[in-house]
Amino acid sequence: MSMNKSQYELKKTLFNKRLGISEHRQFQIMETALELIQRDGFEHLQFGLLAKKCRVSRGLVHHYFKDKFELANKLLDLSTLYLQSYLQNSLAQVKHPKQQLEIYCKATVDWPVSFPKHATGLFLFLHLCSHNKKMRQRNDELSALGRQKIQLLLLEAGAESSGIQRHAQMIQTLLSGCYLILLSENRSEKESQKVRIDCVKACLEIAGLSRAVSR
Repeated sequence: MSMNKSQYELKKTLFNKRLGISEHRQFQIMETALELIQRDGFEHLQFGLLAKKCRVSRGLVHHYFKDKFELANKLLDLSTLYLQSYLQNSLAQVKHPKQQLEIYCKATVDWPVSFPKHATGLFLFLHLCSHNKKMRQRNDELSALGRQKIQLLLLEAGAESSGIQRHAQMIQTLLSGCYLILLSENRSEKESQKVRIDCVKACLEIAGLSRAVSR
């Protein structure tokens, strides 16, 4: 199975161990699961069909993932790593601190449009959080990490330290809401672009760094 360098590093991070046949097979199953969920929905995902699509036995799928909720948690790991990689690559393109926050916000809302299949894992997780206490607790932890990143970007951009936690919370809320809209509503490319531009502008206004947002 061939792969580029970035995908290889992502797999190493995902499994945190030397990659073997088992890890490559799990990765294939997760990628295929995202495709099926995006097409048919999580409620219609069946391990039998998933196994057939991957050309493995159903027992092997159950060996790696005991149930759909365990699979959903692993899909969150995978989607989160894809998003983090996209954000890091985007931030690496700019050096000026005041541009970092803008690029972070733009990349966050551009990612689900550019990579809807991988974004499905995060969207699914947010849905399951509404009625699964363990997943909600995990979401609290991930959200806290995200706010810390935004606070750091705000500080590096020269934003005033007073109220910075509240501003980070507001920016995170805007980005999350935009993310959900882009994945759950039918919009034209032009409409989608306007939603993203308006979201980034609003984030910069909250940060006190308002300026023209270029696409």
